Amino acid sequence: MNDDLCSSFVVLRYYIPEELTDTAKRNFHNDSDFKKYCPNENCNTDLEKITIGFLWLLGQYFTKYPNKGHNVNDIKPFFLYIILWLSYKLNQNQEHKTTQINDFYTEHVINNDKYSNFINDSSKFTNLNEFIGGQKDLLKINIKDLSKFYNASKLICSMYGNVATNTNDATPMKTAILISKKLRLDFYGYLDNILLNTQIKVI
Repeated sequence: MNDDLCSSFVVLRYYIPEELTDTAKRNFHNDSDFKKYCPNENCNTDLEKITIGFLWLLGQYFTKYPNKGHNVNDIKPFFLYIILWLSYKLNQNQEHKTTQINDFYTEHVINNDKYSNFINDSSKFTNLNEFIGGQKDLLKINIKDLSKFYNASKLICSMYGNVATNTNDATPMKTAILISKKLRLDFYGYLDNILLNTQIKVI
């Protein structure tokens, strides 16, 4: 993970405030980057704006780090942070009526013609469908449970931001790396427990 990736979340917060009580500093429909995800400018509900934010982050993920020559260690945390952000925002919203990211993606992205531009252009994002399909275990975790990890991922991003502005001291970078590793270990340990419990229930 690095400051360049984390800056995507900083930009997004200008359009989609982190908390429900906050006010957006910028308008979605005035920005061409977001406008292309809903060209008819009829995405006005909070859920629709959250969906656009998610699609934009996915676009950042695949355009900044194409399939060939990417840094795997950077990409995996970034996708995880995207899902944690989405879970956090969906947990604040009651419109979607889904409990898993997988269901939300199917019902509100794939099956929604408002976002047809993204679906039609997704071929330029190398192996997007294959990639999403490969994340089934992650995307089947309860949204409320996933949202609990968001603040930790935000803390890590802020630490990487501090590192980027402090090039003379290696300590912040080492600290950020250690905390990032701990978050991933805690998260994937949690994921393993979820999968184990699911298997036990099925048996």
